[in-house]
Amino acid sequence: MPTSDRFFDLVPPSLLDGQFAERLPRNRGSVIWGYGLDPSDPSYIVAIPEQLEFLRQGLDFLRQGHSYRKVARWLHAQTGRPLDHTALRERLHREQELQRRRRQLTADLPLDDAPKLIPVGATVAQ
Repeated sequence: MPTSDRFFDLVPPSLLDGQFAERLPRNRGSVIWGYGLDPSDPSYIVAIPEQLEFLRQGLDFLRQGHSYRKVARWLHAQTGRPLDHTALRERLHREQELQRRRRQLTADLPLDDAPKLIPVGATVAQ
């Protein structure tokens, strides 16, 4: 059974569940939108809560029927961080996969072993 420290290595929380991890191990070359490199340790990425809140709003716009292209342009205008529509689509699919995998793994996880999650929109202590 995974411990809280190892849990995020297996499945980070999904933004679709309204939660995000403050810090994650960097396991690929690019940094996912809504996160930035940890200045103290580049092998980790840290959350940028403002971007994640805009991303959550963008996901709501997608559910309302707006196109990926329009939402990506809106996110770029709001944050100044470029994001094209294909990257937004991949990011959403990643969140859906994380949500699915997290639900599978947490089905039998005792509550006292569950990792600490931060609700989207909450301030993160620096």
